[in-house]
Amino acid sequence: MNKTNQSTKLSLDQALARAKKAKNEGDSSSLEKICRAILKYQPENIDAQAMLDDLALNSHDHMGTTEPSTTQLRTLSNFLNSGKLAKLENSLKELQAQFPHSSALVNYEGLVCKAKGNLRTATAKFKSAIKLDPAFTDAYWNLAETQRELRDYKDAIASYDNVLKINPNKADAFHNKGLAQLMVNTPQEAIESLGKAIEIDSKQGSAYANRANAYVMLNQLEKALEDYNKCLLFNPGLAAGYHSRGVVLGKVFEFERAIKDLEKSIKLRPDYSEPYNSLAMLMQNIHRYDKAMDYYDRAIKRDPANMRLQYNRSVCLKSIGEITKADESCRRLLELDPSYAAAHRTITSLKRYSVDDPHIESLKTLVSNPSTNISDKMHLLYGLSKIYEDIGNYNTSYQYLEEANKIRSDQLKYQLNEHKILFDNIKKSFTSTTRPPVKTAEEDPTLRIIFIVGMPRSGTSLVEQILASHSKVYGAGELVFLEDIVDSEIKKKAGLNEQGIYLSFSDEELNSIRNRYLKCIRQLPAEGSVITDKLPLNFQHIGLISLAFPEAKIIHTIRDPIATCWSIYKHYFSTSGNAYAYKFEDLSGFFHLYKDLMSYWHDRLPEKIYDLNYERLTQNQEEETNLLLKACDLEWEDECLTFHKTKRIVTTASSLQVRQQMYTGSSEAWRHFEHHIQPLIKYLSNSG
Repeated sequence: MNKTNQSTKLSLDQALARAKKAKNEGDSSSLEKICRAILKYQPENIDAQAMLDDLALNSHDHMGTTEPSTTQLRTLSNFLNSGKLAKLENSLKELQAQFPHSSALVNYEGLVCKAKGNLRTATAKFKSAIKLDPAFTDAYWNLAETQRELRDYKDAIASYDNVLKINPNKADAFHNKGLAQLMVNTPQEAIESLGKAIEIDSKQGSAYANRANAYVMLNQLEKALEDYNKCLLFNPGLAAGYHSRGVVLGKVFEFERAIKDLEKSIKLRPDYSEPYNSLAMLMQNIHRYDKAMDYYDRAIKRDPANMRLQYNRSVCLKSIGEITKADESCRRLLELDPSYAAAHRTITSLKRYSVDDPHIESLKTLVSNPSTNISDKMHLLYGLSKIYEDIGNYNTSYQYLEEANKIRSDQLKYQLNEHKILFDNIKKSFTSTTRPPVKTAEEDPTLRIIFIVGMPRSGTSLVEQILASHSKVYGAGELVFLEDIVDSEIKKKAGLNEQGIYLSFSDEELNSIRNRYLKCIRQLPAEGSVITDKLPLNFQHIGLISLAFPEAKIIHTIRDPIATCWSIYKHYFSTSGNAYAYKFEDLSGFFHLYKDLMSYWHDRLPEKIYDLNYERLTQNQEEETNLLLKACDLEWEDECLTFHKTKRIVTTASSLQVRQQMYTGSSEAWRHFEHHIQPLIKYLSNSG
C-alpha cells in the first residue's frame, strides 16, 4: 500500500470517529454529511452505512410515531448526566416540534426542572408524562423520588406503589418506599418494604441499615443489631454503620463493644460530630463524666453551631454539680440561638429568681410569639411557672404550669388502664408461685445491691445521697438496667397470653436477668462494695428482685401523698416513663395503683422491704439515718449526716436539693396552690 492509500485510510478512521461523535450529540446534519463522504471513498463501509440507515429511519415523516428514537433519548440522557442543561433544553425544543405528544420528552422536562431545583414544577411535569403514558415506569419513579425530596412522603409511597405495579421486581422502589415509610413513622410497614428489597437483592447493604433503623424505632434492638451486622459485612468502611450499631449496643448495655464501634466510626470519619456526641452520652450513662465532657468538647469543636451538642454539655455540667458552668454554658447557647427553649428552662432550674430579673420578660416574649412551636412553648411555660413560684406569685405560676402540663399530656397520651392491667398481671403471676429464690450460678460476695424504690419525688434521691455518703457505698442513681432487661426477657416470651412476669421465668431465665444486671453494674466506676439503684418505679419488680437478688436490700420511701403528687405534677420529666404525671386523674390513679401493689408486696414479703418515711427523716435526721443504715447492714459513719457535702453525680430533678442541708417543710409547699389542686386532693382521698 502506497503512502497516499495509507493517508486515505487514516482519514476514514478519523471520519468515522467524527460521525460517531455527531451521532452521540444528536447533530443529524453533520452525521449525514460525514457518512456520505465515507461511503464515497469506501462504499462497503458497514459502520457508516448503518449510521446513515438509522438516520434515515429516524428522520422520516414520523407518521404514527409519538416518541423519539432510542438514540435521540440517549443523547438527552448524556446531556443531563454531564450537566449540559442548555444543550438539553435546546434539543428538547427541537424534538418536541417533531414529537409534540411525547411522554418521554415531558419526563425530560421534569428532569430539567428538578436539576434546576424547581421541584414542584418537576412533579407537575412527571404527572403530565404519566397522563400521556399511564404505564411510564420512569415517570412514576422520578415523581416518587421528587416527592420524597419534597418530604411529601405519603404521595411518594403511592408513586412507588405505581412503579411496583408495573415492575414488581424493582428492589430500589421497595427500598425507597421503605425510607418514605420510616419518615411517616410506620416502621412495621417499612420493615416489610425493606425486606422485599432484600429478597430481590440480598447484597443491598443500605436496605439492611435502614431496616435496622426501623427495628430501633420499634425497640426491637436484637433484630436491629443483626441487620447492622449485615450492613457492615457489605460496607466495612461505613462510618455511619458503626455509629448506629454502637448506639444500639449501648442501649442493650454492651458498653465496651459500643465504645469500640463509636471509636471506629470516629476513626473512619474524624470530622463528623455525631459519634463524639454519642460517645459522650454513653460515657454519661456509665458515669465516666470526665470522658463525657471531653467528647462533648470534641463534638462541639467539629460542629460549633449545633445547639443540641451545646445543650447536652450543659445538662452534663448540671449533673456533676457544676452549676455555675452549666448556667454559663446555657447562656452561651442562647447567644447563638436566643429562642432555644430547653436552655431557658434549664437556666430557670439553676437559681432562685427575684421579681425584677430580666430573664422573665425574655421568656414571656418568646411564649407569646406566634412562631414559637408547641414543644418549645411547653419548655418556656415550665420555666415561667418555676420563676413565678420563686417570686411568690402562685396563681400565675399555676396557670403557666397547667398550660405546660396540658401540652405534655397531649404529647404522651397516657392510658392508666395499661398500668392497671400490668400491675394485675404482676400480682397474678406472683400469687400463684411458692418457689424459693433462684440458686444463682454466680455469687459475688464483694458486691451488694440496695434498691431504693417508691413514687418519684418521695425522697429517693435524698435517701440515696445519704447512703452514698458512706465509704462503702456507690450511689449509681436511676439505673434503667433492670427494667430494660426484664422487658427484653418478656419479649422473648411473646407468645404468652398474659405478662406472667415472675411465674413464667425459669431459674435459668432468672439467672440470666441477674447476671446481665450484675454485668451492667460492674461496668460502672464503682469504688464501694455496695451499690444503690434508685429507679423509683422498680417498686413493680420487688417480687422479681426477691427471687433473682435474694441478698439485695429494698428501701421503700414514703412521703405525704399530696406532697408527693404535687411535686410530681409540677416537674417536667424528659422521658416518657412518668407519663401519668400531667393530669390529676391519671396521677392520682397511678398513685392508688402504686399503693395497692406495695400493700401486696408487704403482705407477700413482710421481712423484705424497709419503709422510710420522708417527713420523719427530715424531722429526726440522726435517728432515722441510723435506722436506715442498720436496715442496709451498714455501720454508722458521721458523713451520712453531712450528705450535702458529698460530691457525686445526681441526674434527677432533685440534683440541686440533695446538695443542700436537710430542711423541714418541703412537704407543705403544696398549700400555696391548695385551692388550685382540689381535684387532685379529692382523687387522692378516694380509695381508688
